[in-house]
Amino acid sequence: MTGAMSMRRGRRSLLMLVVPAAAGCALAAEPQKGMAPMLQIPLLQTLERTGAGAQASVNGFPADWLMAVRAGADRRAAGLATPMVSYAAIHPYFLRRGANEVTVQPRGTGTATLRVAAMAYVAGQDLGTVFAERELLRLAPGTPSGSFAWPDVPAWAWTQAPAIADTPENRQGLQAAVRRFRDDLDGLAGKAVPAGHAQAIKASIREFIQASELRGRRYTLADELLQVASSLMLPGDKTPEALLKDLDAQRQARRGQPARDDERAAHPTVARRADGSLPPRLSLRKLDGELRMQLFAGGRLARLTDAQGEPVIQFVSNYSDGPRGSPNPVRFVCDPWFRKNAAQQWELDTIYPMQAARQVLDNPWPQEALEQQPY
Repeated sequence: MTGAMSMRRGRRSLLMLVVPAAAGCALAAEPQKGMAPMLQIPLLQTLERTGAGAQASVNGFPADWLMAVRAGADRRAAGLATPMVSYAAIHPYFLRRGANEVTVQPRGTGTATLRVAAMAYVAGQDLGTVFAERELLRLAPGTPSGSFAWPDVPAWAWTQAPAIADTPENRQGLQAAVRRFRDDLDGLAGKAVPAGHAQAIKASIREFIQASELRGRRYTLADELLQVASSLMLPGDKTPEALLKDLDAQRQARRGQPARDDERAAHPTVARRADGSLPPRLSLRKLDGELRMQLFAGGRLARLTDAQGEPVIQFVSNYSDGPRGSPNPVRFVCDPWFRKNAAQQWELDTIYPMQAARQVLDNPWPQEALEQQPY
């Protein structure tokens, strides 16, 4: 993943989203031999919007944390018959047994008409397929909340966790838990990832993995995070030496020729370390500056953010390897979520791909959008 957190449009994620399906998150029709099952996928749709619209949440999870698909100028979303402004597939981990509540808060004077619909989706269909929808809930402008039922979902631990009070003690405790998580990642730099380390993390987030794999696809975020922490580079990255050598070769090839609009600027001199080696491609950002606790999911989950509300686990570039040689500070982000157990101890609940999940795509077909969703 490349680019800063604010660059949300049209990015293809390195991570694959797994969509709700099978037991607990969708009613799958009995497939004929050799055919994929029909899956009922919950969509949160914005049918109409004025101004900035409204901020929606599903069971206390902000809808902005879901990858969104923007419809075309004619208010037609590829693969869906209902006119709309945009939609997002609701992650199964956001759902709970019984009633699922959608709440809406206006943004300034903006308004929005929202609905939840079940999309009858079959993987592997040709582009151009229009998938049937079944409306479950519609919220008119000014309606603050509503609920919809969904077929049985597992009783995720967060739904039964104690509510977290916003107290100095809890803020300090969350910071300590995140610092331990961060320090464990930092300790992997330049080393092989111990098998026990990966197993322990996956055991902690097993429910989120289960939610993300109900469709039968592998959840890869934890493995990718540990690999990035170990190698301090993204898959496909060149080594620092090869990167600078290629940039020098490109400048030499352009010497004496007219400058182009996309000309890369000369790469700033990179200070070598005491042993003469170049810094790694990435570094894990320190936990400094103002840190804030954000409660969500009805106050049963918590995350730590910086002053801008961004996740604090960020791998930043040590090189000006952004577009046209611009600085490219943030290249990989994940968001650890925590809950309290019955003994009031902090436990890692989820590792969420916040950077990729908050993308907004320009009207791909559902088959393309669902393949890009990063969990």
